[in-house]
Amino acid sequence: MVVRQLLRYLAPTTCGGCGAVLQDASTSTEGDVMQACASTARPASLENCALCALCLTLTEAGGDGALFAYEGPVRDLIARAKFRGEFELAKRLARMTASDIRIRYPNTALVTTVPSEARRIRERGGSLSDCFARTTAKTCGWRFVPHMVALRGTAPPQRSLDRETRLHATAGRFAATTRARRWHDKHLPILVCDDVRTTGASLAATVSALRDVGFSRVESCAIAQRL
Repeated sequence: MVVRQLLRYLAPTTCGGCGAVLQDASTSTEGDVMQACASTARPASLENCALCALCLTLTEAGGDGALFAYEGPVRDLIARAKFRGEFELAKRLARMTASDIRIRYPNTALVTTVPSEARRIRERGGSLSDCFARTTAKTCGWRFVPHMVALRGTAPPQRSLDRETRLHATAGRFAATTRARRWHDKHLPILVCDDVRTTGASLAATVSALRDVGFSRVESCAIAQRL
């Protein structure tokens, strides 16, 4: 019993997005997992198979700058990781999408994130963006550098705000930290990660703050894009 539980922890038996059964870790082989994830066009193994093919078919629907469309199973997965503290899902997702990110951003050297309210991070027990970005950087062989940009003051939750209101709310709130200002090599390409992009205001403000202090090669990527 203990061995089976350990195997199921190391080799997830259900999809992290929709809960579909992928395999029985006690009896299946790597080939079974490969079949379950065949249409993802990504290498799957007992170590990194966390989402079924159905949940990953939305990958290209995110468009430029986003890996997924924010809907269906992907939306549920993000909610579980972001609001319920199931950050292991974010780590698995980062490992499975690392090859896509390498292709999209081949020159990346540094990875950072859009800043979040400290209060919300404490309430949730962590940050989805930080967890995803840290794992992505580790998997791709890049350097994760947190806290390059910080938030000033407070603002109301932005989920219900339109683009114009969001742009107004973010104006002047995003500032490069001392770490970013003193970074020794600002010509290194840096990738800014966010969890969900709605209008792109927070991503744009973070990128702008980094460019204002001298970073010359800054790109951005969200896990998902609201359609």
